[in-house]
Amino acid sequence: LKTILGELSSILLTGQNVKPTAFLNAGFKFQYTKLSQALENILEDPPLMKSFTVYQWVPKKKEEIFDFFSHEKNLEKITPPSLNFNIENKSTDEIQDGTIINYKLKLHGIPMKWKSHIREFKVNDRFIDEQLKGPYKKWIHLHTFTDYKGGTLIKDYVRYQLPMGHLGYLFAKSYVKRDLKKIFNYRKEIIKSLFFPTMGGD
Repeated sequence: LKTILGELSSILLTGQNVKPTAFLNAGFKFQYTKLSQALENILEDPPLMKSFTVYQWVPKKKEEIFDFFSHEKNLEKITPPSLNFNIENKSTDEIQDGTIINYKLKLHGIPMKWKSHIREFKVNDRFIDEQLKGPYKKWIHLHTFTDYKGGTLIKDYVRYQLPMGHLGYLFAKSYVKRDLKKIFNYRKEIIKSLFFPTMGGD
């Protein structure tokens, strides 16, 4: 390679340390600072990563629905009381791309802290909350809001991974599935009560 390519052979033999200096000087920040994080995001789910999807249609414009979900205090309203879910603080006055939110809750009576990072925040369209600290090894929750049949189709797509690898799944998989189903069923009922018009009865 050295004979054929000369100085260019160093690109193949030793690699390059290239930095986008102009972008960095302008304050640009990479969403993923490590190659492994970027690859994990674009490739299939890693081993033991589970996922589930929940859909719900409501007869309201997506601007109204998105506004509801972009206020962190409303998350307390749609979370089962048994979790004792409370917002402690957030890093910005309004939720936006990059906001960090700190919560406290109880899982089966055990007090826990949860820290979320908001990313890909697109007004009236979507956002992701990703656990930075909490009971899961990974928790990535995508919220999307789509115009559909005169209302809004809410989609929750969650990818999660339990701690302690296979041992964690052996002991906790069934409990986690049951808990998540209970949480999202409760949430759907509350959203229905808030956004569906009340019907007069006899």
